[in-house]
Amino acid sequence: MQKIVNWGVLSLLLLLTACTTTSNPIDISISETNMEKTGLAANIITMNFSVTNRNSQAATIHWDRVEHLSVSGWAYELNGNTSNSGVLNIPANSSVNIIVSMIANGNVGVGSGTIEFYDPAHQQVSSQTLNYKLTALNEYFRLNLAIPAHKTSYISSSTPTDSHTHHVWLINDNTIPMVVQWARTNEQTIPTTWFIWPKTHDTCYPPSAMISRTIIPPMDSIPFKLAFHHHSTSGYGRTTPVFWVDTDSMNSVKIQPFTYEVLP
Repeated sequence: MQKIVNWGVLSLLLLLTACTTTSNPIDISISETNMEKTGLAANIITMNFSVTNRNSQAATIHWDRVEHLSVSGWAYELNGNTSNSGVLNIPANSSVNIIVSMIANGNVGVGSGTIEFYDPAHQQVSSQTLNYKLTALNEYFRLNLAIPAHKTSYISSSTPTDSHTHHVWLINDNTIPMVVQWARTNEQTIPTTWFIWPKTHDTCYPPSAMISRTIIPPMDSIPFKLAFHHHSTSGYGRTTPVFWVDTDSMNSVKIQPFTYEVLP
């Protein structure tokens, strides 16, 4: 009788062992591990990346967002989810796109944190972390005419000097450097023997330079000048330099038209 009981217990243990499988960690990856952006505090700023499930079966991936540097009044969303944690259902051998929306609500500052993606059954070995940082500004840069009395146009007599220079300051009120693109647009000289050439604090460009970029140091300003060379001949010249930040051209464009006329 004792032998029968022992064989019964052994059979039950073998059955339980056969029905229990040890799961493997979900093999996941993220397309970015560090993202840093600068934007206007009045706008929603987004970061886009993807999370990939490299397994041959669908997976439920958990995520947690932790703030390391907080700014009062800021809000965050991950694919529309306003909480600090959630799950992603990712099909086998597939990726899902992630949109992290940072809503500064007009509050200037620097915020940073991490978002961890992991298989909850094997968090330590499956964890993938994105480090993010956002700098929210009131304004990228501003323009200020060097000689406001001349405004944007100037007329000289029939015996002028060889050239006239229009001058505008590019001002950076932020604590980070600002890379500003510029282009000369809507330009015309009559007669065509006139020419216009640009220069900044460190570069004198040839008249053919229609587009370039310059860097404004933190809490500083640099000059942008356009010299109208007319060779002491009467005529008319105009140009409209356009300035913008490449990472947010839609919200950063500033223009400053200039005209110059030499009377006969």
